[in-house]
Amino acid sequence: MPRHRKTFPHGCPALENVHFQSLPEMPNKAGQKTFLESEYGLAQALNDPDRLAELSATGLLDSEPDESFDRLTRMVIRLLDVPVALVSLVDNRRQFFKSQHGLASPVAEERQTPLTHSFCQIVVTEGAPVSVTDALNDPRVCDNLAIPDLGVAAYLGVPLITASGHVLGSLCAIDTKPRQWTDDDMRLLIDVAAIVMTEIALSEEIARRRKAESAQQLLIGELHHRVKNTLANVHALIRLSLNSSQTLEQFRDSIGARITSLANTHT
Repeated sequence: MPRHRKTFPHGCPALENVHFQSLPEMPNKAGQKTFLESEYGLAQALNDPDRLAELSATGLLDSEPDESFDRLTRMVIRLLDVPVALVSLVDNRRQFFKSQHGLASPVAEERQTPLTHSFCQIVVTEGAPVSVTDALNDPRVCDNLAIPDLGVAAYLGVPLITASGHVLGSLCAIDTKPRQWTDDDMRLLIDVAAIVMTEIALSEEIARRRKAESAQQLLIGELHHRVKNTLANVHALIRLSLNSSQTLEQFRDSIGARITSLANTHT
């Protein structure tokens, strides 16, 4: 459906009497540019290869909902009295919601939006908390499509920072009406963001241990297989030596030579 825009003195478009049915499709072809890449250019922080590698290494992108994170977004809802809270992981083309509370369909089910609908990308590019009291009158975000499509009027986001200093995304609170955020609001969100990072570190450690345990089980299985094969070979050599030997001395010499030959094949 076409968007009818008019420009206000601050330079941001306003959208009148428009109903939005769905968000634009995510890019799905290698090399295809997003709206921000083609129109404005992504900030260097979003494309930082080290940051993107660390974000990917968490294993959280496109992962299933997790009650450990959902509990924290529900906490933000109660503590700040907001309708929407998100744990948003931002790569260079979209934001993925590891946890969300309060979003409407279909975004609640899709758990992601393109960066055209992201305030959280500003948290990543600035590497610091971002407070928006009135989105329509804030030059940083007044033309962001999250305002008409998702009903974002006020936003408070704090960065999710790794031990190496990379910002993976943000923990944010969203209101559907303009709001003056307080210092207490900011401190509460920062405290909960620290818990989010603890959960991320814990999930990474669990994944690392599971991978190590899986590798250990493969090694044990391989050792069992080799021992079984070796014992089977020794058994066969004993039977062969028994059948070909007339005396105990012949058997001793035969089996000794054959076992030595078997041992040499494994050195």
